[in-house]
Amino acid sequence: MATTTSSVNEAFYFITVISALLFFGIVFLMVYFLVRYRRARNPTATEIPGNIWLELIWIVVPTIIVLVMFVYGLAGYTLQRTKVAGALEVEVHTRQWAFLFEYPNGVKSPDLVAPSGRDVRLTLESEDVIHAFYLPAYRVQLDAVPGMKTYANFRTGVVGSFDILCAQYCGTLHSSMLAKLFVLPPADFDRWSSGEKVQLEGVQLPPIAASGLELLRQRSCLACHSTDGNPLAGPSFKGMFGSTVEIMTKGAKRSVLVDEAFIRKSITDPGADIAVGFQNIMPSGKDSFGKLDLDEAVEAIKALK
Repeated sequence: MATTTSSVNEAFYFITVISALLFFGIVFLMVYFLVRYRRARNPTATEIPGNIWLELIWIVVPTIIVLVMFVYGLAGYTLQRTKVAGALEVEVHTRQWAFLFEYPNGVKSPDLVAPSGRDVRLTLESEDVIHAFYLPAYRVQLDAVPGMKTYANFRTGVVGSFDILCAQYCGTLHSSMLAKLFVLPPADFDRWSSGEKVQLEGVQLPPIAASGLELLRQRSCLACHSTDGNPLAGPSFKGMFGSTVEIMTKGAKRSVLVDEAFIRKSITDPGADIAVGFQNIMPSGKDSFGKLDLDEAVEAIKALK
């Protein structure tokens, strides 16, 4: 059965071989003509008459080669875009600078987890700028565009972990927008998706029960806010609760105490108060944080003293 990996590889190998043959063929003819028709052997220029068959060959053959390349490319494109019956549906939410994968049963994970030998259907959405979901091991790359949904399909293979990254420059911390694909045996995937803890040698699976720091990581908060006191794109969570910070509110500078109310407002309406020295680039968490999630997030930040 054709897979995204095999279809892309076949197209790549075909194009590489043809390109190599053309390169060496052209170089050989260049050298041959330089030697065969050098001035020492041909002191008087002569006209070489055209050859209709030769001209047909170099028109028809390249056309056939290009058409074969098109067929290879179309086959791979169709395979990645055509929905397969029974595929595992996963919604991929992207934002600066993290991925969040959501499953039909409501499970959310910062990494993609799937059973081996299963077709996976990805639906991508972006909450801010253009991102690109790139899974090199399976030759899958697809843009996530604000305001629209895009789709990709692939079929998982052997059990293991594989890198996922953003292939579209999306801002300051673009290079840290990373995730993993964990391919599990079907039985282990069923256990993981039902909330059980699954242990695989050499693999650290993302937990289902998101609380505290794990919840902040899933919602991309830790991509911009560190937990060790060092500022990133935003101020560090460490020591934030109970401190006094300077903020800009409607162009006016003022000092405020960081309490629970301030943290909640900063998550749901981040553009209202901007910490001095930082840019207003944080997306609203109003839709991505439910009430219980918001409580967990506040408690996690309070604990980082």
